[in-house]
Amino acid sequence: MVFTATRSSLAIVVCALALTSHLPTTKAQQFENLGFDSASIVLVPGDGYRRVEFAPAFPSWNGLVGGVTPERALHNNVFLSTAAIGIEGSPGNYAALIEAGLNEGTSTLVSSSLSQAGLVPLSANSMHFRAQVYGSFQVSLQGQPLTLLQQGQDGHYVFYAADVSLFSGQIAELQFSSLPNPASNPHSHAYIDAITFSPLIVPEPSAITLAALGAVPLIFTRRKRKAP
Repeated sequence: MVFTATRSSLAIVVCALALTSHLPTTKAQQFENLGFDSASIVLVPGDGYRRVEFAPAFPSWNGLVGGVTPERALHNNVFLSTAAIGIEGSPGNYAALIEAGLNEGTSTLVSSSLSQAGLVPLSANSMHFRAQVYGSFQVSLQGQPLTLLQQGQDGHYVFYAADVSLFSGQIAELQFSSLPNPASNPHSHAYIDAITFSPLIVPEPSAITLAALGAVPLIFTRRKRKAP
């Protein structure tokens, strides 16, 4: 049988192609590089702190230091008072560093953050990660601060979990932030690693374990690690 195209049939086909071309692909929506091990270390020539290019060090992640996207990142180093983002470790075993503090070259205190938008798995009830936290620290999903519960400890790293069931099956922005706190610790910083989503249900926090309410940042006090 020979099919003869008509104006109406061609119009339907064109409309269908136009609609499907705007549909996002599932792969593009997935969270990626949640363990930071996809980092490529590209040294910035002549940089006095031996910093590396930010983009290849943090594929799939967006960074902000004082509201500005950084072009450089620290590598196995930490500033003592200046805000920055860094990558620490070796190939296959990297972690992210976010530092709040003085905006480079100024006396203004600013925050730093890493964020990524992706699809929260439909089966996810919780998000888990490990971190070393010094000062004020906040994790948010789609702009809503998450309540973090401690789930254990391995050396300097503490394991945290948060309820994300309200976002299951949705595209949301995940953000980790270090916030300056002039009253206690203006140079807040945190090392983050091993972010995962899980079907496990996080128990309701008690009055003792409740670390934050509303938009109040989570504040942890731990012994500050010496700079390398």
